[in-house]
Amino acid sequence: MVTLQNLLTNVIFFDGKLISTDSEKILNEAKKFDLKTFKRPVSTSKDYSSDHDVIIEVLKGKKIKEQKYNFIVYLQPIFPIRKISQLTDALNEVIKKILDCSWSISKIDKKFHPKKVLKLSNKNLLTIYSDDEKKLLLNNSLEMFL
Repeated sequence: MVTLQNLLTNVIFFDGKLISTDSEKILNEAKKFDLKTFKRPVSTSKDYSSDHDVIIEVLKGKKIKEQKYNFIVYLQPIFPIRKISQLTDALNEVIKKILDCSWSISKIDKKFHPKKVLKLSNKNLLTIYSDDEKKLLLNNSLEMFL
């Protein structure tokens, strides 16, 4: 499972590690591990803040702009159950096949919210299932429907 402790001790291919949060408690814990930290403002710390907005904000931040990175790995705390081997395998595939990105996905029942669903095209590309939604939203911001 990917935990902060596992990331620090078992994943050796990261040149840098940064935690983005609005929580002082999490920022203080991250500093104990000598991690870079990015305190998010209220605008991207809400329940309905999009992943896209969070990533863009962090990329524009001074701590990131000072560095040059070949890859960015975005691990959401709302999906903490991943194995280190899955992370390593995904990054190796991105490098080997010269891909733009890798995304962990699972087959789901159609009853789940379409704003979170991706579809696989005939060309093996992922696209957003719902054409009217340009940003993927966090789970806790999706409206419930029957």
